[in-house]
Amino acid sequence: QLNGLGTPGVFPPLAGSEYALAANVEVPIRILTHGIQGPITVKGVEYNSVMPAYGIGIGMSDSEVAAVLTYVRTSWGNSASVVTAKDVEEAKEHASGVSGAMTAELLKPLMSKKGREER
Repeated sequence: QLNGLGTPGVFPPLAGSEYALAANVEVPIRILTHGIQGPITVKGVEYNSVMPAYGIGIGMSDSEVAAVLTYVRTSWGNSASVVTAKDVEEAKEHASGVSGAMTAELLKPLMSKKGREER
C-alpha cells in the first residue's frame, strides 16, 4: 500500500518490516529479485501469500533494484541503510544457484548475518 502498511491478513507491511530493514541487504534484494512465498512472520503477525519477483517481464538494472529498495528502506519511518548497485550485483552472484521464490526458511541464515561486511 502507499502507506507501507500492507494489507492486514494478506500482505505484510514494509514499514518496520524486519525483512525490508535487515542489516544484511541481501535479504530484501533476494525478496525483490526472486519473490517470496509461504508463511512469514512480520512484526509478530504471520502471513501466507505470494509476492512475485518484482519487474517480471521487465528487465531491471542493478541500479533500479537498488533505488526501489533504498526507497523502501528509507520511507514510512524506516531508517535502514541504502542499497547500492554493487550490493545488488554481489547478492545476485551469491544467489546464482538459487531458483524460484524465497521463503522465510531460506532467508533465515541471511537474517542472522550482520551486514555487508559479512557477505
